[in-house]
Amino acid sequence: MKKIKNKIEAIITDKNNGSFFLKIFLSALSLLYKFAVSANNFLYKKKIRQIKKLPCVVISAGNICAGGTGKTPLVIYLAELTQKLGYKPAIVTRGYKGGYEKKGGIVSDGKKICANQKNAGDEPFMIAKRLKNIPVIAGKNRYKSGILAIERFEANIIILDDGFQHQKLFRDINLLLADDRKPFGNKKLLPRGILREPISSVKRADALILTRAENLISENIKKITASPIFKSAHAPFIIKNKKANINFLKDKKAIIFSGIAKNKEFYKTVNKFGCSIKSFIEFEDHHKYQKKDFEKINNAAKNINADFIITTEKDYVKIPANINFFCKPIIIGINIKFTDDNLQNFDKFIEDKLKNAKP
Repeated sequence: MKKIKNKIEAIITDKNNGSFFLKIFLSALSLLYKFAVSANNFLYKKKIRQIKKLPCVVISAGNICAGGTGKTPLVIYLAELTQKLGYKPAIVTRGYKGGYEKKGGIVSDGKKICANQKNAGDEPFMIAKRLKNIPVIAGKNRYKSGILAIERFEANIIILDDGFQHQKLFRDINLLLADDRKPFGNKKLLPRGILREPISSVKRADALILTRAENLISENIKKITASPIFKSAHAPFIIKNKKANINFLKDKKAIIFSGIAKNKEFYKTVNKFGCSIKSFIEFEDHHKYQKKDFEKINNAAKNINADFIITTEKDYVKIPANINFFCKPIIIGINIKFTDDNLQNFDKFIEDKLKNAKP
């Protein structure tokens, strides 16, 4: 199974030509998927399918590509920004693979965590641990979760996590993220590529946010949308000590592990710290850690007498409290960071949109 998965990944990422027949098979599935997505978009565009509206402002952050683009850091940024502007935000998220995904539930009431990681799901639990005074609600029915946030916490802004495809809920500000280095992958839809829907869907966005952006905005990107485009970067920091200088990791022996959508990006991030990475242990996104996983990590650390074990914030929230690591764990979180000009422009863009929004 893993071998087939690796072959599919190689085709999607264009690392090699891959099997001709597998490529044809994936292309056929991609056409079927495109038909289903296009039909769904048409029904919402023509208002044949019902779009529900919450009695408050809704800001959605999402993408049209599978995999990590930085939605969670942006959701956190938006929650803190709107709170600073004097609003009462609440975060509504699906809670993918969590116990609350189907039935819904409160992850945080803004004062305390009300659910464990298993019920909350990975991202909602991480968001709840990071934010203070902002409720987090998980559940597949985002309208129901929004009503709960309004009635229970008097929220007047809902931040919708990963909501670009959730068209059944009206949003006042529709934000789309894309990784600047390869914003649309190989430009093919799942499963032949990484696109969740056609590139033309970018037109639904009120703004496009390019993440991990280091270069000038390309003309190709400018051609696909008339909406504002903002550049942002991922800013790593050490959890529990945001002011800690990461330079202390330089030349230290480290074991790193992660189970996120883009493990290799985490490796690149840690590698920039200048530490000596002796072993990189990868798991699949949303991996459910078992005792044997921690034994593997600890054994690797013992074998090289590691100074540190380094992992992501998303992985750390899934680690049981009774797990003892061979050496001190270092937890890396990610904030989204806009350039000075883009920061002012983006914040002003959101502020102006909110003033003009009519709940």
